[in-house]
Amino acid sequence: MFERAIQEDLKYIEAWNRRGNILDELGDTVRALQSYDQALQVDAHFAPAWSGKAGILRQQGHYFDALKAYNFALDIDPSFTLAWNGKGNTLYNMHNYHEALAAYEHALKLNPRLSGTVSTGSL
Repeated sequence: MFERAIQEDLKYIEAWNRRGNILDELGDTVRALQSYDQALQVDAHFAPAWSGKAGILRQQGHYFDALKAYNFALDIDPSFTLAWNGKGNTLYNMHNYHEALAAYEHALKLNPRLSGTVSTGSL
C-alpha cells in the first residue's frame, strides 16, 4: 500500500515514514533507514522521521548519532513523547542514567500512560 502511494506521489512524506516504521518492524533496517531519509529529504522538519531514524541508529549501536536525531525531533516538536522515550533509551544505552531518567520522566509527564516498551516511531 505504501509502495503504491509513494509511486503516485514521491513527496508523500507520511507514506515514506510509515513505510519506514513497517520495514523496521519487519527487521529490514537498511530499507527502513532509507525510507526515513527519503521522508527527511521531502521535509527536514518532520519529527516522526527523525525519531524513526534515531530508533534504527540506536538499534545499530550508533548511540551518538541516535541521540542527535532524537534531539532534532525534539527541537522540532518538544511534545513528541515517543522521541523523549527513545532519547531516554539511548541515554540509558550510553550509561548516562541520570539524563535517561530525566528524559523518561519528561515523557511520562507528557503522557502518563506511556508504556516502557514503546521506543520509536510514530503512532
